[in-house]
Amino acid sequence: MAQPVEPIIRELLLAEIKANDPSSPLGGTLQQGSVLRAVATRLGANYDQDLQQAILTQWGNLFRTGLLAWGLNLSNPDPPFFHLTDRGRQALENFTRDPSNPAGYLRHLASVATLDPITLSYLTEALECYVAGLFKAAAVMVGGAAESLILHLRDVTSQKLTSLGQPPPSITMLRSCCISPAKDLAWAHGAHTVECQALERKRDAIA
Repeated sequence: MAQPVEPIIRELLLAEIKANDPSSPLGGTLQQGSVLRAVATRLGANYDQDLQQAILTQWGNLFRTGLLAWGLNLSNPDPPFFHLTDRGRQALENFTRDPSNPAGYLRHLASVATLDPITLSYLTEALECYVAGLFKAAAVMVGGAAESLILHLRDVTSQKLTSLGQPPPSITMLRSCCISPAKDLAWAHGAHTVECQALERKRDAIA
């Protein structure tokens, strides 16, 4: 069978952990074997060693990046017992759209917005960095996604203005509307420059 992408395996592991996480210390325990067997069954991996190893890889990543830790308590500190760390519990609070679950995060995002391919590629790589524990790299990729989105909005706005027979705003006009320390007080009181008023009229024409 075709091997599922890594985020799907990770999502199934997190879902199984969330479903079996005891509500109290006396409510039961989390154990490695039961979680792995359940996920393997859902993926049809019981006789597929490659897929089983892919599951084990994602399982190990949950420990490596600090969502899970071994042991139940000091009397049972070793496998097969494990527990959710504080970070793991935070991730499961909004499990369906937390960045620790890239598949769920992207699914939620797709339900509220449509991203262009370049922006989506940056965001997908940001999620891959995040789940690998490379948080600064993830921040850089999110910045790239934001920049790509802004450039896309610029192009769409320019095309709309052109279709309305209005020239797009010049760089000089855009810069004149930037808030500088000397203009902060005037801006706060609504004293827009002539250039900014022109931009507002263009914005209203698009709406």
